[in-house]
Amino acid sequence: MNLILLPGNNWRNQAWIEQLKQAVEPDFEQIWVQYYDNWKARTALLNIDLETDKLAKNSRSLGKYCILAKSAGTLLAMKAVKEGEIKPVKCIFVGTAIRWGQEQGWPAEKWAEGYSVPTLFIQKSEDPVMTFGELRFTLEKAGVKKSKLVELPGRSHHYEDIMGLRFMVKDFVK
Repeated sequence: MNLILLPGNNWRNQAWIEQLKQAVEPDFEQIWVQYYDNWKARTALLNIDLETDKLAKNSRSLGKYCILAKSAGTLLAMKAVKEGEIKPVKCIFVGTAIRWGQEQGWPAEKWAEGYSVPTLFIQKSEDPVMTFGELRFTLEKAGVKKSKLVELPGRSHHYEDIMGLRFMVKDFVK
């Protein structure tokens, strides 16, 4: 199985996603990380349409793949799935940011409607971007199917337990 890694919006996520890549490398045949164009330009917000196109093009050569995404990357994946641009076998979403996406003017709740890719949602109880309770409510309201939710303790949007994430990913993907 191959893996696509979709980091959060901010360029500061690069070190985190590379640590995560290193941790999960033994568990996947091939791993591809999407580096966003706004990181190079140091602009505030990723271009969701441009990054969706890039994701769609790069996913075509991977055969069967899963997606592991954080924050804005979760929205990028949901948008691409909704539009039929990608077809992952499974997804793992860390720090899902649907409310944040709505605040950016993206129709993130629409991207979640009817979402049915088998997905593991990992969310901190009091993540300031979207709490675990908000996420659960939003997913139920959107009719999301084939999902599993894991609540982690915490009040930040930082998911620093890389090895803990690795084991959750490995267990979910097997």
